[in-house]
Amino acid sequence: MTRVIELFGLIGMMPGGDKGDAPSGPGGMFGGMWVPLIAIAVVFYFILYLPEKKRKAQREAQLKNMQRGDEVLTSGGIYGKVTALTDKTATIEIAPNVRIKVSRSNISPVSAEGPSKDKSDDEPKDKDYRKKDK
Repeated sequence: MTRVIELFGLIGMMPGGDKGDAPSGPGGMFGGMWVPLIAIAVVFYFILYLPEKKRKAQREAQLKNMQRGDEVLTSGGIYGKVTALTDKTATIEIAPNVRIKVSRSNISPVSAEGPSKDKSDDEPKDKDYRKKDK
């Protein structure tokens, strides 16, 4: 990364002419540090802005296409199944006969595999964890 910055610094500090006389001033026709700043802005655009724009569009499409019966995860970490939808809210069943109403922007669809149904992860690996040596 430091080499890239050094390269941009050299490009910005190149003398303007090759006539053998003294350089016309730092930066040539771009006035110093404009070339590196523009190059950094372009790099940030392609590295940060475009991928974030794609993720945002994908999330909006998922929220728009959400239907009853879809498995979702709330921003608070609660898994549930969508039972009703409005423009701004969704009603989610988190247990039999237990429903909560949340903002649509605070939920995200769960992938096809859904939440882990295997309860063995919740149990300790050592079954005799309560027994102590006396």
